[in-house]
Formats: sequence, structure tokens, C-alpha cells
Amino acid sequence: MIDRYNKNPARRQSIMRCVPEIFDANHIKSVLYIGANKIRQCHLPDFINAGIVVTILEPFCDNVVALQEKGLDVILGDARACSVMFDEDQFDAAFWWHGPEHIPVKQIKKTLLGVELITKHLVVLAVPWGESLQGPAYGNIYETHIDNMEPEIFTQLGYNTETIGKRIAGAMQNNVLAWKWVGEKAK
Repeated sequence: MIDRYNKNPARRQSIMRCVPEIFDANHIKSVLYIGANKIRQCHLPDFINAGIVVTILEPFCDNVVALQEKGLDVILGDARACSVMFDEDQFDAAFWWHGPEHIPVKQIKKTLLGVELITKHLVVLAVPWGESLQGPAYGNIYETHIDNMEPEIFTQLGYNTETIGKRIAGAMQNNVLAWKWVGEKAK
């Protein structure tokens, strides 16, 4: 499994400090992994090695085909349509690593409500912190960063957050980790 872009140990340490249950098959049996491309599947090996059943949701057809050829369960689709693509509580968790910045901020609330609807226990996501300019990559328009992300976007929706690095425009190593327990664990 390729994970060459997951070289930032501080990001993994942040997950393990804040929400280690995401990679624990005693807590999470199935995960919707939102967004993966041919060369970057950050933390996907962690799920697979833990024995967690992974379904990938990816909007770019070339990535879907390439990942399916690796034997992965991949569905062509957009995170904004989760609530109509999947059943309520279909997955124990949803994991959206550096993906929300690819949709307009004004669509985040509705999109995350849809993701939460199909998730039984836990939603984990990450975004670059602040300004992070990026256009299409590898011929994929979905790689374009549409909006800048701040922790407050997620805390206003009931998510816990942790930041790492410095909020400097163009910084490659900064990160906002956000997570929310949903369903019974949220109570």
C-alpha cells in the first residue's frame, strides 16, 4: 500500500493522542475513507493492518479505477452526496483526510451532517490550517483547494480540534485535526 505523502509524524501523533480509537478494530469495524488517489492514501494502511473494513469514496474516475485495480473497495462519488449514497449508520466511522478544503466552506455544514448520518460512532477529518493554495494535480480538478480552513469552522459544528504547526500561508506541515463522536458515543 502506497502512503508516500504520510511522512509527517506530527500528524499521526496528533491522531493517536486525540482519537486513537479510529485505528482500533475493537472500536471501529468499518470505515468510509473519503478521498484517495493513485499515489496518496494517508493512513489507509493503518485501517487495513488493523483489520478494519474500508470502503473508499473518491470523485475522480481515474483514481477509482487505479485503486480498484489494487483490489480496494472503491465507489465513484462525492462526499457531498453521502446521505443519499449510503444507508444511515452504514459505517462505524468516516475518515476524510485533507479533503474538506476541496469544497466551499458554505457546503461544509451540510456535507458533514450527511457524513454524520451514515456514521455510527466517529467522524475524523483533517485540513491544512489557513491559506493553502493548490490547483488541479495529476489531471484531477478535485485536488483544487477551494477555501481556506480554520478550526472554528469545525468547532462550531460540535467537533473537537487540535492544530499542529504554524498558521502560515503556504506552510506544508500545518494541520487541523477535527473529530466528533456521533450516535450513542456522543451522548
